Amino acid sequence: MRPFQTVFLVLCLFATMSMAGDLQPMSTTEGGESITADRDAVFCQQPDFWGMLASQIDLVYPFEAGAIDDFTPDYDVPISAIQWWGVYWNANPDLGPVEYFVISVFEDDGQCYPVEEPFYQEEIHLFTEVGVDENTFEYNAEIPIAQLNAGQAYWLEIQAVMLYDPAGQWGWATSDMVNWCAPLQGFPALEIPFWSETESASLAFCLYSEVTGVEAQSWSQVKSLFR
Repeated sequence: MRPFQTVFLVLCLFATMSMAGDLQPMSTTEGGESITADRDAVFCQQPDFWGMLASQIDLVYPFEAGAIDDFTPDYDVPISAIQWWGVYWNANPDLGPVEYFVISVFEDDGQCYPVEEPFYQEEIHLFTEVGVDENTFEYNAEIPIAQLNAGQAYWLEIQAVMLYDPAGQWGWATSDMVNWCAPLQGFPALEIPFWSETESASLAFCLYSEVTGVEAQSWSQVKSLFR
């Protein structure tokens, strides 16, 4: 990575950091019911409320940026819901809301890098946004991802779609939970190619299934009897 790219990424993480103290994230729909309460977490990285990586598709100004992080599910189960955290950055808490999100899932190429084309991509227009501090928000959405394979590495990209504002944009919140590979980022307007390694530990998101881990493990044992 070029020196100026590293400097920029560090600035993104620290100059736009957002602290939440002891606040606990909430998972609610408009009706007050939890989206993820009755589902089993297949993979989860909680936010550290410290920084973010820009990840935005702009509708007017060519200011596209992307962030992507790897994950490895514990069970062979389909994903039914996703939870993630984001930041309106550059000191403009009145910016937003996001119009919709584009969520993509890639397979890993075996060398800590996503393959070129996603095997799953969807525009998420129905989601909840709950504030957890002045600038940081938690998001929840239903998302029908086909069954993932336990122990296989994948990459998740979440991009916000919204109008560009020179006073602020949207970024994906970081997590201090160390995963196998470092998150990657692309920011062409600042000459950061897709995908450049970052200095962040991870990005904050959780994936849920309506099938519990115990059920998935039991089913795997049953299938092994008939092989």
